[in-house]
Amino acid sequence: GNLFARGVSPFIDLGRDLRRPEARPAFHSLARDADRPYFTLLTLDRFEGEVWGATESTIDGDNTVDQLPRPEGLSDEIETVEHPIDIVVDEVRTTWLPVPYPTTSIEGLSGSWFWDDGSLTVRSVDTNTDGQRYRANRLVVEPTVGQLRGADPVGAERFAQFLALPEEMPPIIGQTTAAVTSGAVTPYDAAVAIQSFLRSTDFDYSTEAPVEAGYDGGGFDVIAQFLETKAGYCVHFASTMAVLARDAGIPARIS
Repeated sequence: GNLFARGVSPFIDLGRDLRRPEARPAFHSLARDADRPYFTLLTLDRFEGEVWGATESTIDGDNTVDQLPRPEGLSDEIETVEHPIDIVVDEVRTTWLPVPYPTTSIEGLSGSWFWDDGSLTVRSVDTNTDGQRYRANRLVVEPTVGQLRGADPVGAERFAQFLALPEEMPPIIGQTTAAVTSGAVTPYDAAVAIQSFLRSTDFDYSTEAPVEAGYDGGGFDVIAQFLETKAGYCVHFASTMAVLARDAGIPARIS
């Protein structure tokens, strides 16, 4: 659909693709130890109330994929290990590369590819993903609950763009954030509380309910309706998680 055949759109509009009668292969991977990591193409970090978008940035020619940095804020005290993953692209044709997050290095690509500061997404200036076969060395990060709870709070100025929300929001959003995180002592506890709330049996995964009730998408009004109806698909869960996190003072973006 519009996400893959003609390149990745920075706007979340997956409902039509999820409701396709037949699935199409995007890419496949071979990993050790039954690894099934999340892959990312691009990061949506700009929210203006109606749609999520990706902040435009110029490519730094020094950011070659033979070595990627550690994610921002990842302490050397956190235990990590590298796992190689071999990836073959089937029907994704875009200048953004599917990679596990986080990745430390990539081998075997055709063309010139570079990583973006902060998000560590990978993109090309002279080719695309069509037919690419490559190996990504995934960084498996295993912090303890104690380390997450004891982490220093992030500075509001440092991550201001990931906290930004329009001034006016439907009341149910703030009310939900307050209710769900009321017992949270740390930002980690608040994040887990929001996640548990959205993963609870109160919510149903459905690609049809949003269409039938007219709240497809990821904007404020859609999130408000989703919180009322409690049925939706990945767009609704991800957008709601990010907005509730930001409302709770936790920097958040969608990848």
